Amino acid sequence: MTSRLDLAPPSRSFAADDDAPHRLLPAAPAGGSTVFDRMGERLGHLEDVVVDEVTGKVAYAILRCGGFLGFGRRCRPLPWSLLAYDARRDGYVLRIERRELEQGPSFDPAAFDPSDDGAYRERVHAYYAPFGAKPHWT
Repeated sequence: MTSRLDLAPPSRSFAADDDAPHRLLPAAPAGGSTVFDRMGERLGHLEDVVVDEVTGKVAYAILRCGGFLGFGRRCRPLPWSLLAYDARRDGYVLRIERRELEQGPSFDPAAFDPSDDGAYRERVHAYYAPFGAKPHWT
């Protein structure tokens, strides 16, 4: 098994892999990890993680989902605190329902400006706060 960065929040209620010899991994390999809902259905994959360069904390993960043959795909920024690593699935479990995800913020990856937009970041966290998301800056 390859080394994995346990980027999951401290409360790992989904099959914590406490026997894993390594829990650190560069952010790039986290990209591509599958994301599941709590029922085990595949939602998509992590396209990337966004790290606050000042604090070093993961701000959010970018979930890529939907579409067919690359068309119609959407990316959804997810506060990292809503994801938990599940060693049995070798992927992450999202702690909210699919419908809540689908109603949340999204963007077209072809039109996304990666520069830090504090207002957008706060809208993302405001949407997910009722579901227990913790902003990375607190």
